[in-house]
Amino acid sequence: MRPATRAGRIVWFSCGMAASSTRPPPSATPRSCLQSGAPRSCESTELSASEGHASMSLDLKPTRGGWLRRARLSLRIARRDIGAHRGRSALIVALIALPIIGVALGGTVALSAFPSGAETARTELGTTQGRLTPFYVNNAHAYQGTRGDLGGTGVTGDDDPNFQRTPPIDAAPAGYTAIPWNLYSLTMSRNDVTVSVTTVATDPLNPAFTGKYTLLEGRAPARTDEVLVSPGLLESGGWKIGDTLSTQLGSVVVTGTLRTATRDDSSRVLFVSPDQVPAEIRTDPADTTVYLVGDRPLTWSDTAPLNAQGVMVTSRDLLINPPTGGEISDEIATLSEDNRLVTILSIAGLIAVVGVLALFEVCLLAGAAFAMGARRQQRELALLSASGAESASLRQVVTASGIWLGLLGGIIGATLGTAAGVAVVLGSQAEGSARFASLQIAWPVSLFVVIVGLLAGLVAASVPARQVAKQATLAALKGGRTVAGPTRRALIAGVIFGIIALLLFGGMVALTLTLSPFPQDSAVSSLWWALSIGGALALATSLIVLTGPLIDAISRRAAGLPLPLRLAARDAGRNRGRATPAVAAVLAAAMLASLVMVTMASNSEKDRRNYNWNAHMNQAALELVQYRYSPTTHEIDRVTRVDPERVLTAVTASVAIPPTSHTLYGPEPDRACAFAAQAEAGGNPTACENFSVYWPDENRCEIARDGSPKDLTDWRCQGAGAHGPGSINRLPAIAVGDESDLAALLGREPGAQAKETLRNGGIVLSSPAMLGAQNTATIVRYTNEVEAIAGETAFPGLYTGYQPNISTGDVIPASVAEPDVDIPYYGVISPETAKKLGMTVVPVTQLLTFAEMPTTAESDRMTAAVEQLAEGASLWIEGGPNAFLQQVLWWIVLASALITLSAAGITAGLALADGRADQATLAGVGASTRLRRSVSAAQTLLTATLGTALGLIAGAIPAVLIFTLTRDAVLVVPWVQFGVLLAVVPLAGALAAWLLTRGSLPLTRRQTLV
Repeated sequence: MRPATRAGRIVWFSCGMAASSTRPPPSATPRSCLQSGAPRSCESTELSASEGHASMSLDLKPTRGGWLRRARLSLRIARRDIGAHRGRSALIVALIALPIIGVALGGTVALSAFPSGAETARTELGTTQGRLTPFYVNNAHAYQGTRGDLGGTGVTGDDDPNFQRTPPIDAAPAGYTAIPWNLYSLTMSRNDVTVSVTTVATDPLNPAFTGKYTLLEGRAPARTDEVLVSPGLLESGGWKIGDTLSTQLGSVVVTGTLRTATRDDSSRVLFVSPDQVPAEIRTDPADTTVYLVGDRPLTWSDTAPLNAQGVMVTSRDLLINPPTGGEISDEIATLSEDNRLVTILSIAGLIAVVGVLALFEVCLLAGAAFAMGARRQQRELALLSASGAESASLRQVVTASGIWLGLLGGIIGATLGTAAGVAVVLGSQAEGSARFASLQIAWPVSLFVVIVGLLAGLVAASVPARQVAKQATLAALKGGRTVAGPTRRALIAGVIFGIIALLLFGGMVALTLTLSPFPQDSAVSSLWWALSIGGALALATSLIVLTGPLIDAISRRAAGLPLPLRLAARDAGRNRGRATPAVAAVLAAAMLASLVMVTMASNSEKDRRNYNWNAHMNQAALELVQYRYSPTTHEIDRVTRVDPERVLTAVTASVAIPPTSHTLYGPEPDRACAFAAQAEAGGNPTACENFSVYWPDENRCEIARDGSPKDLTDWRCQGAGAHGPGSINRLPAIAVGDESDLAALLGREPGAQAKETLRNGGIVLSSPAMLGAQNTATIVRYTNEVEAIAGETAFPGLYTGYQPNISTGDVIPASVAEPDVDIPYYGVISPETAKKLGMTVVPVTQLLTFAEMPTTAESDRMTAAVEQLAEGASLWIEGGPNAFLQQVLWWIVLASALITLSAAGITAGLALADGRADQATLAGVGASTRLRRSVSAAQTLLTATLGTALGLIAGAIPAVLIFTLTRDAVLVVPWVQFGVLLAVVPLAGALAAWLLTRGSLPLTRRQTLV
């Protein structure tokens, strides 16, 4: 009968039939045949009965289509279980949908942020065929890419002194209508302050500009004293349509607001007609851009003749339908790259990495929920097993739940994410942002994330499904819970994954030591990153697998702990099936947080070190020699020397707290000297001398093939040496002054050695890279800058910058006093030393130091006051490195704490719900409410602490390796933020568990077979 019973099981579950349908029917022999003297007819009856038994022999062959019926039955049972446990099912769907929402949203936003060729043509050119812009070259051998002024350009040959650029309006091909377009920087009065405003001179409401300009409110100007403005300009002065503005063009009336497709509405732009611009400031025709309206597209064959005339072509046809590789050379193809596809793929890769890590976390959290659900289904699944269901069929029931919930989570996530992306793009466009040219829905991404959601649900349910298939049927029916088995297999698997991680990280180190430096877009770089990602995942997997043995070890050594912690540790050791997923989920969240925090802290420190300081913090460096250039010849036509006392008076009147002022002296600027020499009859501009400090070759930073320092720890590559000698911005290269001037540049009181150097006729250098032999420095001078300045190729393998190709000069004593921040100057000498060197010393720079950063209104008033004293002068206050990354780092800590705490809360809540019977048992044996709450808090504290600590380690190790092995990278481990995360998450989770544990629980009864 045992084979019959086994056959009955197979047929029941495979075909949906009753097991008894395959059993032999009862004997059909009449009772009279069983008596003695039975007639011969009974023989035929017995024979037919035996024949019936023979015809009912067992058939163990699989029923055709049985797997499909099993799948249907599993899906039906899973669907009914999902409906019966809506809370747990909704949690799993939400967990799967959340990262998918982010990926779908990111895909739509990223695709919309990078316009296609057609969208670029619409926003840049409107409906015109293209535009012609001035090509500022010095011969007829210039060439451009297919994107015109949006792409790259090149030129061959020497300068031609007889070459004359053709005005774009004169170079326009026949058959087109030209619309002139010019950009000016004019002044206007805003809140009684004169400020600069960007001014566009064209006919923006011409139908040819449809798509480029859009009238938002008001009407088109009808008179010469009427203008259009951007919404940002209208809002900045508190004006409204119909108000009169005081501008450099005179008083004008605002008739409407205009939106530019390539500018945010917040930008401040004034739109005027070309006739409204006075002749004295009107742009020369050679510098005027023209848009071409016509029927014939501007093709690639039109570009070469126009380039030869000094005109660049930006064509609608070339933007939408660029030439293929066979039509243009490799160099032109390089100049024509818009990097749109590369950028989209880069962002897609970043989103994919973040999405994979998030789904990894989701699989752990959802796996914990599936595990709890499988334990809740334990009795029902055991009944199926007792009725004849095989282990594979039990696994199908649980995995079917993963398929349903994963598919539902994927669909919901893709729908909500795409809808959110659409809302972001449309909302941004409605607010007047130029970030998104058009709405592009990433349909392939949406379909992909639905599939990913399905796989996530399937993976999350796979482990609980295998555990269910191995459960003891009788114990499950009785309602008992088996103790966790030995951890030797988990220990071996964890060690194996750890060895794999070590080998992958070793491959990173080997590639770095043997092939570094290598280009970031090379195959070696791709392999290096693949090894780093694989190593990180292998390390995380190793720690997750080792969680079980670690919990077992903790539970065995918990005898000396307080009672709540001792109970929590022993409970975790006995029920590793629910403790391990909880720790693993917190570990994954903390790992991601650790990786992001190390990355942000390191990048922030690198930005701080590489920041180019123009002055000290809250200090402005104003050049006291200002130049005005002719709009036609682009040569200096006026030199203005600014009075520092007048500047201080004007700035003091503009701010609440007056600044302190310090005037720096230095050699006469060469441009001012040359202009003065040209103005004088018989003057010789080439006689004007420039002074600099020679950087010895042995002190220059050696560079590698990738352009970064060969040895990042080399003293020659630190501070100013990391950049090499170069042009000085705002500050004099060699300042002339006393100890107070040196203190102003250093940001502190100079030392005794620096003071002695000044008194003894030497120079106090800002960097040891300029210090020569025997504590000396060489002051070099040159009169022809073009011939004296050497290019990078003059000193291969060294940072040279704009170093004069001169090694001889006046050798004077020198010492080094590095400023608090790397501000751009070479050194300080005394007035007596400057006189000996033959320098003409004049006021060069005024340092204005503020107690705090001025407000926007104060900055506007100061800028207007300084511009009135000297046209073209600008007052820029040094604000230091961007503190945004540091602020973001703490926001990341907060977000990471919330995410990790959420993971801890979800898994702890599932574990506590799963262990409700244990809580009821404690209450039944007389445990106080305080003890039960303490045990719940201890359970959460244990899992959260263990998961957070292991996660921080798992994320920090690959991050430290990546930044240590990456050239020109700076490694910073944010220990403070790590400590905050390690303390806040467990304590907050424990507090929440203590508060949310119920004071009284209903007693539960043991379920049995009867």
